[in-house]
Amino acid sequence: MDSTCSITKRQRLRLDASLKQWMAKADGGLPDPRKESLVWTTLKVLGFDELVQQEEDRQELVDKLALLNEQVLNRVSPGSDMDAVTRRLITVLIKVVGEVESYLRRRKFQCGFAAELNRSNAIRNLNTKLDSVTGLLNTVRMTEVVKRVDRLEDVARSPITPTYPILTAPEIPPKPAIFCGRDDLIETIVHLLLQPSPCRIPLLGPGGIGKTSVAAVVMNDIKVRTKFGSRLLFVSCEGVISAEGIVQALVSALGLQHDSNPRRSLFAYLSSGGAVLLVLDNLETAWDSADKIGVEQLLSRLADITALSLIITMRGEIRPAGVDWAQSCREPLVTLSLEAARQMWLRISGTSDKKLDELLSLMDGLPLAIYLMAHQGQALDPDELLDAYRAEKTALMKDGGVGRLASLEASIQLSLNSRAMSENPHARSLLSHVCLLPDGVPTKELARMLPSMKNVRAAILALLHAALAVKHKGRLRVLSPIRDFILAHHPPSGPCLSELRTFVQNLTLQMQTSKIGTIQAKNAVDMLSTEFGNINSVLLHFWRAPPRTQDVDALQAATRQFATFSHLASHGDCAQLLREAGTRLETIGNWPGVAECTQRIGDILSSQDRYEDAVEKLQEAKMMFESVGHRSDAAQCTRSIGDLLRMRNHYTAAIAELEEAMTVFVENGDKRGAAQCTQSMGDLLRMMDRYVEAFKKLAEAKAQFVANNDSLGAAQCTLSMGEVLRAVNRNEEAVRMLADAKETFDGIGNRRGAAQCMRSQGDALRMLKRYNEALPKLVEAKAVFAEIGNRLGAAQCMLIIGNVLRMECRYEKAIDNLEEARAVFTSIGCKLGVAECNRSLPFILIKIDRMDEANHMLQEAMEIYRQLGLRKQMQYCQEVMMMLEFPSITRIWSRRQLAEPSGAELSIGHQIHDTFSKLVHHVGSMCRYSVT
Repeated sequence: MDSTCSITKRQRLRLDASLKQWMAKADGGLPDPRKESLVWTTLKVLGFDELVQQEEDRQELVDKLALLNEQVLNRVSPGSDMDAVTRRLITVLIKVVGEVESYLRRRKFQCGFAAELNRSNAIRNLNTKLDSVTGLLNTVRMTEVVKRVDRLEDVARSPITPTYPILTAPEIPPKPAIFCGRDDLIETIVHLLLQPSPCRIPLLGPGGIGKTSVAAVVMNDIKVRTKFGSRLLFVSCEGVISAEGIVQALVSALGLQHDSNPRRSLFAYLSSGGAVLLVLDNLETAWDSADKIGVEQLLSRLADITALSLIITMRGEIRPAGVDWAQSCREPLVTLSLEAARQMWLRISGTSDKKLDELLSLMDGLPLAIYLMAHQGQALDPDELLDAYRAEKTALMKDGGVGRLASLEASIQLSLNSRAMSENPHARSLLSHVCLLPDGVPTKELARMLPSMKNVRAAILALLHAALAVKHKGRLRVLSPIRDFILAHHPPSGPCLSELRTFVQNLTLQMQTSKIGTIQAKNAVDMLSTEFGNINSVLLHFWRAPPRTQDVDALQAATRQFATFSHLASHGDCAQLLREAGTRLETIGNWPGVAECTQRIGDILSSQDRYEDAVEKLQEAKMMFESVGHRSDAAQCTRSIGDLLRMRNHYTAAIAELEEAMTVFVENGDKRGAAQCTQSMGDLLRMMDRYVEAFKKLAEAKAQFVANNDSLGAAQCTLSMGEVLRAVNRNEEAVRMLADAKETFDGIGNRRGAAQCMRSQGDALRMLKRYNEALPKLVEAKAVFAEIGNRLGAAQCMLIIGNVLRMECRYEKAIDNLEEARAVFTSIGCKLGVAECNRSLPFILIKIDRMDEANHMLQEAMEIYRQLGLRKQMQYCQEVMMMLEFPSITRIWSRRQLAEPSGAELSIGHQIHDTFSKLVHHVGSMCRYSVT
């Protein structure tokens, strides 16, 4: 069944639901024969879909009739009396339904050229009659306006300048009870409306973006109501498909008496009296019709009225021609910020948990999606809704009512069945494929990406016209809820899907293995960073398809290159992609591929500081590599396990793993693997305070990397050598060496390495008392670590920032940073980090006379240092604890350490030991003198 048939069925279901609700209210019977006739008429309309074949204009006619029938049912109460206008409305509706039925039944038995020739005239005549029903319906909605207009006309005929009392039009929509995030836009529109000259404002955007809500807030602004008073007019154009239909709706809504020319009566009224604000809501149904030119001409005529300000709300991004729209409001409405979405959610649901922001990100700032999901949130927590949304997608977003504002899917389907989409044969296919690209795509790239699709530019315009896509900074993008619906109901397929996959796989080839870690890779890193979400989405979709046997090797190569890039640039998360690839490779018995995916997942877990999980995955990958005879790959897993053990301060076990890996690399002639092991051993010696040995190892590894033209490996060694120089108090040299390393990391796009350099530079500058230079580097490094999900790096930055603030006597902020760092170190199992925080905090606690806390922290730090075998650090803590027994001397010492940070640092060598030995000796002498 095609889309036009499905919308006919959907409209029939809505009408059926409205009839059932209406009849439920009439359980006592229908006192008026006209209401009984209305029921039978509705049942007729419900049966029209059987008479409609695959002819779009007939289906459109029936859809419009069903919509009008539904609106009449919703307007007429089963039990109350009807006024004359309502009775006339029902009579006209019954008559039009009869004419439509006769036409459809005749058409069922007619064929040939003559029948086709008369078809368009018949459809046009019936649509005109439906427009008259729409006009009468608007009359029923706004009968209270008639008396008000009569009074205004009486005043207008008098020679005295009329004044207009402040009246509230009955059918002006109320101000939304919950409205968040568009204060600046509202202020701009209100300011324009209050100017002496009129303005014309288009409120554009996709369905559910909040166009009508913005208009309602503006109309209910007290200053706007004061200016326009009773000449503030709101008319819904939903169901109207021509310029004359709009005129009829306006004339009926205003209760204007007219002869044979309703347009003339309308313009005469709008041109008389004072300022007028006219709001035409849902104008897309009229503009997106065969009478598009007529609608634009009508808008142009309205805009020519001297005192008339015009607001339209309309799906899409393309403004109607012929009107000078306000410059400051020409762009379509943007989605809500995360903060505004959060406010809206909390005001509706009142529930929140740590998963709320993740759930809201899936709503992509679309107000209707947030509104509908938040109502579900009154019964379920965000965490529960997140799981439900992953299973049900947009089907979850409904509030139990009917119509486009009660279901996100109904709103999307309305756009899908718009005239703009149905008239372009490629629009729906383009939409399906763009939905695979969550980051959007440059419009100029689409023709190259999908070469088999003809006239891509026209298809792009159709998507923008139908409000199914948005354009931002030159990129065409589909909002997340719409994307989920399209992928579920209209997935991409055919030649275009193959072209898209090939295009994406070719992008990953720009990051060749031979170029990883070189300056030449920088441009590829920048490009892949921009397209990360798109590449990940397309590759993931391909693995799930699943791929044909002949496609697996190319897909596996693309996935490998992409995962390598992600690790190199510390950008994004490929874990889900690798898991999907591993699962698919396992089903076809490709065990080397499964092992590789498992190894890369282990590397990702390591970068996220999930050390135990990472070790488990790497051990699993190692066993698989060994089972298929891939010894070098297994040795890489062994080396990575050694690095993880080093990070957890398990030095003896780490040495054993690294030596095992080195043996295999040497036997296999793997120079790169051997250099990496040498580098890891140098880092291990550095952490054990064996600085001379560490520096030699790192210099040896760097030379090997340089010989192999591996810029990344060489830069990592330079970074570690700078760390050694900083540890032995050669801080000026360290700053220069770290700057060289950072330049290389920046050149190849390695954000993690660059952040590590900034962190170490900040620490060296702290030791040099250049605090104003240190803090910005540390803050920037912390931000990068947080962005790439490296909690260890961020915690290390907070530790150093805390020490800088301590030196500047900003104790409260220093304590906050040190305690936050300690909490992170504890959560990821970094004992050394916890000990370092416990060593730094006592400086401040002593200063503010919290001696007991200082002593307790030093005891904890000393125990950790003992477990790690760090004797110098143990001795440091022990000596400070001894001094705490003599508070007066401790305070003198504390002031000196705060003023001279280099003397208080743990890593500068024997100066620490000598300083404290002298102090302890002095304390002992005082004690002996006192006893004597």
